[in-house]
Amino acid sequence: MKPKVLDGEDVTTPTDDAPSKNDVIKSDDVTTQAAPAGDNLTRSEFSGANIYHIHGANLLKMVLSKMDCWEMIRARRVCRSWRSAVDDIVDDCRQKIADRSAGGGEAPEPATALQLMVTAKDQPDMTSLKAPTAETVTDIRLVAATCHALEKANLCGFKLRVSALRRLARANASSLRELTLPAGISDWQLEALLEPLEALKTLNLSPPVDSTGKWLWLLPKLLKKLDIFGCQ
Repeated sequence: MKPKVLDGEDVTTPTDDAPSKNDVIKSDDVTTQAAPAGDNLTRSEFSGANIYHIHGANLLKMVLSKMDCWEMIRARRVCRSWRSAVDDIVDDCRQKIADRSAGGGEAPEPATALQLMVTAKDQPDMTSLKAPTAETVTDIRLVAATCHALEKANLCGFKLRVSALRRLARANASSLRELTLPAGISDWQLEALLEPLEALKTLNLSPPVDSTGKWLWLLPKLLKKLDIFGCQ
């Protein structure tokens, strides 16, 4: 394309592909599409979404599902809508577990605290307990009231509460055979666990710091193996 000379000025004749002023996109011309309602919103989808276009119940579920599992269960008591939202989250989790197990064979290990809680509630006769694979700290209170037939328990990775430990030990006093405890456990926590466990045969633990040693008097008579690690 050659420039035309008009009154001493070079004027370039626009081609069909050259943008004109009418082709410039203004911000006012752009309509942002609301993100689809649902639980799984990516960062890009959520940042461009109009918050008012998201259904209230789905938004509530999304927020509650990001909470610590124990706190989410407690939030269920706030009101009817929150209780309904938490129940929906639990039901969704239960369905996902069922779908993963539908292929047959051994059920996969719980990856989250919510999955562990649902599994323990639906399978009160489960014989083994350990922390979820995808989380570092899980509140023991989520499962303390629902496990009644444990034979083996590894409490590493759990947030331990004396009252919950006592409840767990009493519920499994006649069945629990092997117990592994995390480093940093206190005398009170250890005593709450050991006192009811009459059938315990194997105990793996790191002794409490500045321990009084009282827990040694609570070791079950049937205990055959005491593995103490982390001593200095």
